[in-house]
Amino acid sequence: IMNQKNKVTVVCKKVDLWEAVKRKDPCIEIQGDLTKKMKWLGVLPSVKKKRLAIELEKLKFSGNISTCRNSAVTAIVGEDIAIIIFSLGVSMTLIIAVLRDYDVEICGGTIKLTKKQRRG
Repeated sequence: IMNQKNKVTVVCKKVDLWEAVKRKDPCIEIQGDLTKKMKWLGVLPSVKKKRLAIELEKLKFSGNISTCRNSAVTAIVGEDIAIIIFSLGVSMTLIIAVLRDYDVEICGGTIKLTKKQRRG
């Protein structure tokens, strides 16, 4: 029997990932085709992840999601990753939540998201 602390939620679809993030599951494993769409998360340094979350939030709230070539997102992550982010079909809200609340690790063909420990 696994206790709640060691529970791993395995997801293969965006909707399942969204539900797991909303529930704040402590450990989420992304598998299948969704891994290919989200793999860029594992290659960004943490400083860029923080800046990216801020810029995506600005875009989300301004409603001005124009071409990624002209956005601050491109300046942070480069054009190739910006194009992936904007064409994924994954909501910005979900990406922001993952960037802010989870540590990302690529393990072979899967992506492991581990809930960040909050201080205080």
